Amino acid sequence: MQYFDCNTDNSYMSIDSSVFIFPKNSLYESINFAYSSKKGTYSDIHNLHTIYEPVKKSFTIKLKPYKIDKDLEKKYLIVKVNGNNKLSAQGGFLKDGWVETKVGTFGTYAVWIDTIPPTIQALNFKDKKKITSKQKSLQIKISDNLSGILSYNAYLNNEWVLMEYDGKNARLTYTIDDKLKEGENTLKIIVYDKKNNVSTQEYTVIR
Repeated sequence: MQYFDCNTDNSYMSIDSSVFIFPKNSLYESINFAYSSKKGTYSDIHNLHTIYEPVKKSFTIKLKPYKIDKDLEKKYLIVKVNGNNKLSAQGGFLKDGWVETKVGTFGTYAVWIDTIPPTIQALNFKDKKKITSKQKSLQIKISDNLSGILSYNAYLNNEWVLMEYDGKNARLTYTIDDKLKEGENTLKIIVYDKKNNVSTQEYTVIR
């Protein structure tokens, strides 16, 4: 353990050279900072104090990966390891040999690499199938396994069209209008996640 005075800047460096930086007044009270680690996939898994101790302000963590793949430098991020080894992205980027981000809670953190693109799935229509005359919209589910959705674009017959995004339900909705012509239409969806992985899906929509 290492004593942290809540009224001063504090920092901790682990054996693997990972660094945890706590600015002045980031803690509600002075603590004996508890730390442990174990081997992980892309870095050690770092257990920071206890999840039951609240943090007043965000602090910086700089985790040392086991190795750096030059071809995947933009894919590195930091994840929080929750119960049942479920991962939640905390953002971050590779800088000077460390993966760095800011977090707002104690807990368990590690380096991860996100190379999996988002998924795109039609919900209320099928490719190359005619939609009903009563249908008011086209709905598509977009999701990402880790870093999260960054951006999306939709093109109907090679022209950009507005699709409303419902983040809570991970759903894109195109309200059918005159741009969806009688007969065959091409609907193209392009989705990027926050680590620049991209998915493209094209549908033939028959009206």
